[in-house]
Amino acid sequence: MAVQRSLEVSVVVCTRDRGSEIVGTVESVIANGFADFELIIIDQSTSDDTKDAVEPFLSDERVRYIRTNETGVSRSRNRSLTEARCEFVLNTDDDCVVPSDWIAENVRALAAAPKAAIVFGDVIAPDVEAGNFYTPQSRARSDFVVRSIWSWKSTDGANVGIGASMAMRKSMLTAIGGFDTCLGPGSQLKNAEDTDISLRAVLAGHELVRTRAVHVTHFGARHHDDYRQLIRFTMLGLGAVNGKMFRRHPIAASWYLLGLAWKTIVRVTIVDLAHLRKPPVLGRTIYLVKGLSIGLRKPLQPGAALIFKDTTEMPQVLPVLTG
Repeated sequence: MAVQRSLEVSVVVCTRDRGSEIVGTVESVIANGFADFELIIIDQSTSDDTKDAVEPFLSDERVRYIRTNETGVSRSRNRSLTEARCEFVLNTDDDCVVPSDWIAENVRALAAAPKAAIVFGDVIAPDVEAGNFYTPQSRARSDFVVRSIWSWKSTDGANVGIGASMAMRKSMLTAIGGFDTCLGPGSQLKNAEDTDISLRAVLAGHELVRTRAVHVTHFGARHHDDYRQLIRFTMLGLGAVNGKMFRRHPIAASWYLLGLAWKTIVRVTIVDLAHLRKPPVLGRTIYLVKGLSIGLRKPLQPGAALIFKDTTEMPQVLPVLTG
């Protein structure tokens, strides 16, 4: 009879149509010098390319592969919370590479902060960027802790951190309903699932930790036009998050929205005008307002979890703006 291994941490990689590009991510996780972990790959791909790419790793008893027909990163992350055998659940993206101490440093950070629902680390682009391409990053100037909505601090105007390096306490996030499946890549509202669950965790009385001791390298280079559209979809999601917060926590939502508008729209406008540049804020402002309108009207699930009802009806999203 096989003896079940004692595990300390579950590592999750959610993927969709990444194919062989995920191999570097899996290799970097397995190379971590941490004894007791499992790696769960949640695959939403439309072909078998990713499955074939990870097949050689499945002989490692630490690796579990789960294929699903669902769509959206929030659904994958909720599935991972169900599948994970451990209280500590570490997320990275399928276009990232983690260093050899990534698991150990995340575990250390979670253990040192028993009230923390999430620990975010830095997400760093490779040293070389080419031409009109840009890789999204999230880099903090110093470590900090968010203990309430009034002490909210962001690294980019909106987020404490992003899902590419996100260590979670399973029990805390499960208790608040997990991720909102109407938010995030592949969803109706495109983005902001990591910000949403961070805000909901804080509103539930938990803490968020941002540490520079943890980092991943992100290879998700995007063309400038694609990145601009990503920013606008982020504003759409953030607007929707604010809209639903207004309905249950109007003062907290107002506080967050004021900070978001100042850092991502007003301050950017002031700086660019001072340097005689055209501020790139019209599109993001329109998307923010559109998202806010959706969030104020879209039905919520009953109870205190502050999650949208997930229906097949798609909210009307603005077309791509060219200005």
